[in-house]
Amino acid sequence: MRLGVTESSEAMRMIFLPATHCLIAYSICRCVSLFTIGILDRYSLKYSPGDLLKLVQTNFRIIDRKPALQNSFIKSYHLKSKLYFESIETLKFSGPHTDMNMIEEILENREESWIDLAEIATNQEYWEDSNEYSIWAPICAIHLLVIIGDYKCHLAINSALLEHADDPSDWIIEEMPHIVSYMNKSGIHMMTLMLQDSTVDQYVRSGMARALVMIAAQDEKSKEEIIQNIIDIAQKESDIDLRTMIVYALLDLRDPSLYNYLKNSLETGFVTDEFFDISWLDAMYSNSEHGKQDLKPRDPLDIFSDSPENFYRKTNNHPTIAQDI
Repeated sequence: MRLGVTESSEAMRMIFLPATHCLIAYSICRCVSLFTIGILDRYSLKYSPGDLLKLVQTNFRIIDRKPALQNSFIKSYHLKSKLYFESIETLKFSGPHTDMNMIEEILENREESWIDLAEIATNQEYWEDSNEYSIWAPICAIHLLVIIGDYKCHLAINSALLEHADDPSDWIIEEMPHIVSYMNKSGIHMMTLMLQDSTVDQYVRSGMARALVMIAAQDEKSKEEIIQNIIDIAQKESDIDLRTMIVYALLDLRDPSLYNYLKNSLETGFVTDEFFDISWLDAMYSNSEHGKQDLKPRDPLDIFSDSPENFYRKTNNHPTIAQDI
């Protein structure tokens, strides 16, 4: 039977009104989310996993009030495609063994996937020793957040490193500076805030100093500002061991303008000689190429490499998913 004008209009309204509500709710939530992130960043507040979860929940607060609207929104927003859902689940269970096509799917949907990656990076459930999830899943998530690299991701990385610094201690010391420095100039603000934050683990803070030095080595325009920030933060640091680690990071630059500062820091006892002394300082400055490879950022995607030398795959507890998604 052919619909009349009234019936046709009602049918159209029933079809498009839920979709319109969905779009309006999504727009409102996105604005609230971005505004919240802007306020947190502007006032340099310290981020915790709880702060991050509240931020994520803000996106869904309006939608939660209407179950029907929530179901419609979640289907279109969170489960964009079967491949996306499978990709996120595979990352949780297989970590570095996740197929590169799935990694590309996650990165292509970065406007949505940052929330899932933030959950994996910050939620205690994924950091606990378990036979369920890959032991490297949170680190894989951090690597992908680094690639996306916007303020929301900075917030998630900050939260993960604040709460879980003791869990991946070797990664923090050896790998983390090379990975976060991949963000280059977009990450300078976050790294500087973490470097000066006394509540952050000392190895994370010294790692941020090294990451900033790596950026300075690659970006001449940011170099002077980075150096001065590191010197200022070291000057205010009361812990001499941490202060030594922060100042030591500057040695890798071999910058002629820093030689007298480094030498004077040793001679006055501003730093200890645990990491370097004047003879080592002179040796490093006389061989400007020695150790330069340590200043290069590393591609965060290397964690998913199928190379037989990939440490993360060699030590992964879940080479393949043991259950259906």
